[in-house]
Amino acid sequence: MILDANILILAVETRFPLDTEIARILGQVDVLVPSSVSRELKRLERKGLKSARAAIRFAARYRIFDTDLDGDAAMETLGRELDGWVVTLDRELRSRLEEHSVGVLFPCGQQRLCASREPIPTRRGDGSKPRSDP
Repeated sequence: MILDANILILAVETRFPLDTEIARILGQVDVLVPSSVSRELKRLERKGLKSARAAIRFAARYRIFDTDLDGDAAMETLGRELDGWVVTLDRELRSRLEEHSVGVLFPCGQQRLCASREPIPTRRGDGSKPRSDP
């Protein structure tokens, strides 16, 4: 699971239950924040966006994934290369991710996330361990 900056800001501004919603849809998965998202949040903080500081603290609870890419390019590349899901508010990014068969979670109500496609079950009936995909 890969988090975009805008979902982190939403989570702190509205107390959106991000972890609960991710788990509801995909089960227990590894959640990561690309270093490009950390850089973007720091830029927004310097520009005076008050919720950016809280989003930086919120993002610290997840693993930071180092990347030299920036912005949407980072989200698209990581989503494809890691075979991960992306959580974003950005409709244009969502469309591009869907074109490349990358799963997207997006807010679809006050406190809910929806999936762009059917999630792969995290538990299989063969007794194997759950997936921990990003």
